[in-house]
This record gives sequence, C-alpha cells and structure tokens, in this order.
Amino acid sequence: MNAVSSPLDVLYRTRSCDGFRIVPVYRRLDATLAGRIVNLWERHRLLPEQADPTRRLDTVVCVAFDPFGELAAVNSARRVHLDGRLLFDYRIFIRPRNGVPRLKVEMTRSARELLARVPLEQPPEALLLSFANPRLNRDEVIRELTAAGYRQWLTPRGRAAWLYEFDPSQRL
Repeated sequence: MNAVSSPLDVLYRTRSCDGFRIVPVYRRLDATLAGRIVNLWERHRLLPEQADPTRRLDTVVCVAFDPFGELAAVNSARRVHLDGRLLFDYRIFIRPRNGVPRLKVEMTRSARELLARVPLEQPPEALLLSFANPRLNRDEVIRELTAAGYRQWLTPRGRAAWLYEFDPSQRL
C-alpha cells in the first residue's frame, strides 16, 4: 500500500480514463518526456513555424499516454494578463486517432485541479478556456461547463470564453 506523503502527491497522481493514463507533469518534466512532447508538437505542426518549442515546455500541465504507452495528448496553460487579471490560458491537443470525448474532459479536469492548488509565487486567478472550434459551443458542452463551475466570459477583445475561478483558500 502506497502512503501519500504530502498534499502535492495527491495533485500529481496518475489517473485512468478509457484505457489512457493521464499524468500531471507541471514543473516536473524530465528531458525524455520533454523530447517526446516536442516531437508530438512538431509532427502535428502545432506551433508557429519560428516558435522554439522548448520555450513552451514550462506551460505543459498534463500528458496522456494511450494503452500502448504512446504519447496521445498534451495540455498546457500559459500565464496571461487579460482585463487586469492574471489567468491561465488553457490549450489541449489530442492526437486525432485518440479523440475520445471523455479524455478531453478528464485532461481538462486534471489540469484545472492541479493549477487551482499548486503553490505558486504569483498564482493566476482563474483558468481560461476559449474554443476555436465552434462545435464546442453546443448546448451539451455549455451545460457540462456550467455544471463544472465555469462561467461564460467575454475577453477584452470580445471573444467568447469560459472562466473557472480558483478559490485562493484551496491553494497549498
């Protein structure tokens, strides 16, 4: 039986989802996994042409491995200042062949729970979700986000987004 030695251990626990393993890695990336993430980003052309992918590794929050141990998904959250607030701007990429809807939900939940509680010197106030894909603005998605505690928000540039406000008293 494994004893939990600290509250951080709970935040960094691996989760299972439909045969995938979701692993929180925020600020804990090793060189091997970092290389696999960069390879995934480059293979799927996820970054602008001139971008240095190694500079973005510090934003990676969770990764997911498929049942064969291949890297299947990566989410990230970069700090942004919007409307006078410090927020985490959330992004997720799941390989097309691994587009299991529940994986997206569990990856986002894992990232949100970690980022809401991990000790940071200047913690952002909320997690910001914005969807480039208009199909994600369907009624069932809106109901799920609302039930999970997100609220609709307009960015200063007028983009529709969702905010999940962190409770500062929950931070470790």
